[in-house]
Amino acid sequence: MKKILIIVAGLVVAFGAGYVPLYLKNMKLEDSTRDQLRESDAKAAALEQQLRLVRLESDLGVLMISVQKGNFGDARDRSSKFFDAVRAAMTSADDQKVKSRLEAILTHRDAVTSELVALNPAVMATLQTMFLQLRGEATP
Repeated sequence: MKKILIIVAGLVVAFGAGYVPLYLKNMKLEDSTRDQLRESDAKAAALEQQLRLVRLESDLGVLMISVQKGNFGDARDRSSKFFDAVRAAMTSADDQKVKSRLEAILTHRDAVTSELVALNPAVMATLQTMFLQLRGEATP
């Protein structure tokens, strides 16, 4: 009986000696994987924000081309969609500098809309200012 207890105790010790190091190694790998996942999520969020800004630049550029061509009906439609997209981007932006740039652009909404309704090509100056604000090249 004593011999059986010694054998069982030896098996338990052997199992523990093999299990504990593998368990600790697995825990370190899990922590490392979680850290990498957090980093990847942060990078993905930053890239998504950059993509939104690039899309806004593109949309504003197409709006400016419509005004330049004198197609004010198309420009009004594009303007409405552009400002809606700016508002959506502003609510999802994490960077305070980006938020303030987008807020500054939104302040031009009423003026741009009224100038487009009036078929005034001088609205191009405001659109150019907005473009520079969007790119961070002008102060909001």
